[in-house]
Amino acid sequence: MNTWGLYPFVRLIIPFISGIICGINFFPDFRISTNILLFLIISTFVIISFPRIFITYRTRWIFGTLVFCFILLSGIKISQITILPNNPFFFQKIHANIDYYVAVISDPLSEKSRSFKTILKIHYLQCDGKWISVDGNIVAYFKKDSIASRLEYGDRIIFKSEVKEVTPPQNPHEFDYKKYLSINNIYHQIYLKNRDYFPLDKHNGNPVFAAAVSARKQLLNSLSSNSLDKNEYAVAAALLLGYKDELDSDLRAAYSSAGAMHILCVSGLHVGVIFIVLNTLLGFLSKIHFGDKIKMILLLLTIWFYAFITGLSPSVLRASCMISLIIISKSLNRHVNIYNVLAASAFILLLINPYILVNIGFQLSYLAVIGIVSIYKYLYNLWSTGFIITDKLWSICAVSIAAQLATFPLSLFYFHQFPNLFLLTNIIVIPLSSLIIYCGMLVFAFIPIELLYGVFLEVLSFFVRLMNTLVNMIDEIDFSSSKMLYITEVELFIIYFVLILIILFVNIKKPGLLWFAGFGIILFLVINIHQGIKSKSQKFLFVYNINKISAYDFVSGKQNCIVADSLLLSDIKKQGYHIGNNWCALGSKTTLKMDVNDQNQLLQKELSEIGLFKSKQFIYFHGKRILILSRSLDLLPRSQKLSLDIIILSGNIDLSIEQLQKCICFKEIIIDSSNSRWKAEKWIKECQSLGVECWSVVHSGAYVFRL
Repeated sequence: MNTWGLYPFVRLIIPFISGIICGINFFPDFRISTNILLFLIISTFVIISFPRIFITYRTRWIFGTLVFCFILLSGIKISQITILPNNPFFFQKIHANIDYYVAVISDPLSEKSRSFKTILKIHYLQCDGKWISVDGNIVAYFKKDSIASRLEYGDRIIFKSEVKEVTPPQNPHEFDYKKYLSINNIYHQIYLKNRDYFPLDKHNGNPVFAAAVSARKQLLNSLSSNSLDKNEYAVAAALLLGYKDELDSDLRAAYSSAGAMHILCVSGLHVGVIFIVLNTLLGFLSKIHFGDKIKMILLLLTIWFYAFITGLSPSVLRASCMISLIIISKSLNRHVNIYNVLAASAFILLLINPYILVNIGFQLSYLAVIGIVSIYKYLYNLWSTGFIITDKLWSICAVSIAAQLATFPLSLFYFHQFPNLFLLTNIIVIPLSSLIIYCGMLVFAFIPIELLYGVFLEVLSFFVRLMNTLVNMIDEIDFSSSKMLYITEVELFIIYFVLILIILFVNIKKPGLLWFAGFGIILFLVINIHQGIKSKSQKFLFVYNINKISAYDFVSGKQNCIVADSLLLSDIKKQGYHIGNNWCALGSKTTLKMDVNDQNQLLQKELSEIGLFKSKQFIYFHGKRILILSRSLDLLPRSQKLSLDIIILSGNIDLSIEQLQKCICFKEIIIDSSNSRWKAEKWIKECQSLGVECWSVVHSGAYVFRL
């Protein structure tokens, strides 16, 4: 029996996703003629209209191939249409001198330490006194002041300032912020001070979204009370309304390490709880005429209103789409196939924005649900218990294991860590988060009644405080998470290949699948062993590009020493963003840290183990002689001309390359990122005129030298 016909949307989503992937990664500039798509549509329509003539048992593949090609090419076409640089009105295609920009704030402002961040949608440019209608998006940072603090979603502003293209990663394996923004059709950024812009008028945004932003702001104000401290408010705002601006780095790290970060992302759990509550409250409507239709409309309106006020994140969009399709299907008395519902919801979201496919949250959300749907029942049936409490606990464990199995390879690939105590965490946070959602709904419902509002806010505060305390306790356990785990794209695909084969074996019991799975496991181990052997013999020198900071990394095998400014050494978050992924990729197990100006004798023994010797400004590393120059040449010995391999210029030192050549014989000059751009440009020109090999980290990104 062919069961493939039971999953029409699954069959459609496969070529559609394939087309989007091809359009994004392989054929971004490939133009598909509309005539080709039109021909495929007409051919398919003719075949459907005259099935007895065109469709026989032997020729049925022709119809399938036509549909597959049409959906595949449609995926490529939609991905190309969506990308802004292909739009003829894209503002960067205007090559004339731009006097002024007119833009609308298209995203609620988020508060940073020294600025407000938002997205500006460009509507008009003034060039040579003429106004031109254009399209485009810009990440904007407004300097904190009284004017910026009054800006809101939908405000229209006029500004004149230099719009800069977002720079690609400047260090090996650094987070690709440019790619992340390009997914959302953003390619430029700007920093605006109060003298650079002027507010024109308000209420120019989408009125529905504006109403949702206003509603969320009011609900956030209702949570901002003496009953909730800073961390309680941050978690409640994130969990209930998807507002994460108040979450500090320590709190994020604790939830991430404990395996509870998904709780702070409004997703299927949150939408599901709201659906269950409303479905129960509106149950009486099923007893009246047209009650089911009224109930369906009320449920859909409430779920999508909640999706709006939580920011329309990919996870809540997926959940809202899926539950909406389930509600509609049930109201029409149709059988609900969860795989079809998932595929249909993904199809709708990808039609709206095909680039959502490469969003990490979108990928993890769908994988988690697919894992639960395909694995949960087998895990749950492994153990049966007669007690309600243990049965519920085992159900939570089975759900957690199923979701973790489906998502852990992608989590390793993106985040390089695994929460070892995720089962314990989920047993605690899933029931608690459900209670917090219930309490939050009651808090919002009873805002007009001060007494009840205060009572429920106190209860909410207690549950959030309890969850924060328990998550922090789990995070403080030494083995709560495994970090610095790195897998390549090839290893990622191998892991999913093995998982899919094992799940298929559980379903159809074909032994051949296990043979292929075993081959995948062996291949993964061979690649891993090869990488381990390779990393043991590696030797690198990195001069990182971190704004106004000197940072040098000496790697020998699986050990390394970072020699940097104290500002970087004390900032774990900055280290993780700029160089943490590189340490993971190199397989570093031990990282020594030394201030570039420090002469710590206690580290000399450890440094010698990796072939590194440091004396004042001089460094010897596996036969390479390096001098870090951040102070006057007068400190150097004058008895004879020094012979060095590399000179690193740092801290805007006041000297010329010609002066260096008089007292030092060297092979290469490195200009690190602590120098100003104009100073680096001056040295580059001088090196070019003297025929000296030179690398400017400020201009060209990190310097990587393999010994």
